[in-house]
This record gives sequence, C-alpha cells and structure tokens, in this order.
Amino acid sequence: PGEWWLAPDHGPALYYIPRNLDELKPGAVVAAVLETLVRFEGKPDNPVHDIVIDGLRFTATTRLKLNKEGYVSLSPGVESISETGWYETAMHPAAIELRHTDKISLERNVLQALGGGGIFLYDTRRTLVDGNAVLEVAGIGIGIDIGSFAGGISKEGEIEAPRPGNPRSSEDTITNNRVQRFGLDYWSAAGILMGFPWELAVAHNEVREGDGSGIHKGWYNLWPRCHTYALNPKALPP
Repeated sequence: PGEWWLAPDHGPALYYIPRNLDELKPGAVVAAVLETLVRFEGKPDNPVHDIVIDGLRFTATTRLKLNKEGYVSLSPGVESISETGWYETAMHPAAIELRHTDKISLERNVLQALGGGGIFLYDTRRTLVDGNAVLEVAGIGIGIDIGSFAGGISKEGEIEAPRPGNPRSSEDTITNNRVQRFGLDYWSAAGILMGFPWELAVAHNEVREGDGSGIHKGWYNLWPRCHTYALNPKALPP
C-alpha cells in the first residue's frame, strides 16, 4: 500500500496502490519533475554571495537516476559508484544546493515531500541554515561537504584547512532546524551529515523519525583532528 509506478510508455499512466479506500476519492495528484528547486553555484574565486531565502515553502522533488542505475548505499546514505572500490562516491540531488557560495542565509523555510535530499552545501563559507523544517525526505536532510571521502585530507592523514585547490565548506552554522522523517527511500541516510567541513557549528537541531543516523559526522578517525567544531544537537527518538 502506498506504492506507485509511472509507466511513461503507456500514456503515460500512473498506477497507484492506495493506503486505504479514502484515498480513492477525487483529489489532486502531484507528480514531481525536478530534482533540484534552487541551486546557487559560483566559482572558488568568484562565489555567489549575500543572498537570503526566508520563509518560503519548497515541495515535491523527484530522483531520476534510480530508473537506470539503482541504489547502492554506503553509510550514511552516500552512494557508491565504483566498480573496483568504495572510495568513488556520489550524492543524490537536494532540493536546495549551494556550491562555491559566501554569506547565504536559509531561514524559516519549509522543505517537504522530497525525492532526494533537503539542503546540501559544497565549498560554502559563512552560510546560515537556521529555523528550517525539512520533512518527508527520501534521503539526507541536511548535508555539508558530502560525497567525497578524500577531500581535504593531506597525505599524512591530517585534516587540511581550506585553500586554493582544496575547497571545503568553512564557518557555516546549522542551528534550530527540524529534520523529520528522513531516509524514507535511501536506507541508512542521516538526518544531518557532515563530511570534512572546517569550523562548522551545529547546534540545537531537532532530528527524528529516520532510517539511519540522526546526526553523522565524518568518516574514519579524522574528526578529532578538525578544528573549532561545535556540536550541541537535540536528537529525538521516533
């Protein structure tokens, strides 16, 4: 019950198994066609900067890759794309994606019914993600510098500071957000996932009803070597 199938070569037609008879009553059906609703992408030396998104609602995204390639998960929701090893990784798309940005604020927004992730940050600086609700997410709710196990690591295994040629998110703040019902389709996905950011503050977030980790930080034994990291979450059980 609740499963559906889109047959593009037959109409197209949408087949659906209702959860109960009440769902058979006439009503609106929303079929998402976009994987990402907002994307800001600058360059390492010319970032997109000084933008505020406040109080908006974003709903209904889809995921198209699974139609052809399926899903091979690495904890916590990172996807393996390697045929020889598990260090080659990829991420599902997010409703809001920031890449090479500076001083972007996402405040008091609602993101709901998402076929991929919620909010993803890549090589961002001084981002504020505060007071948002990320609800009913197929994958990861909020992600910072994810999708690469090797980025920002020196040959000696030390976490390196951001520099030209080694871009990483730095000085970002993730506070007072609610991430609820995550990992609905991509098992093991985390509510909040942090790869190897620099000087990241994550505080007072409510994370609940997920398939994987509520808040997941880094991989291996490298996180003790990160600098100026503050974590004070409020993770709640289902």
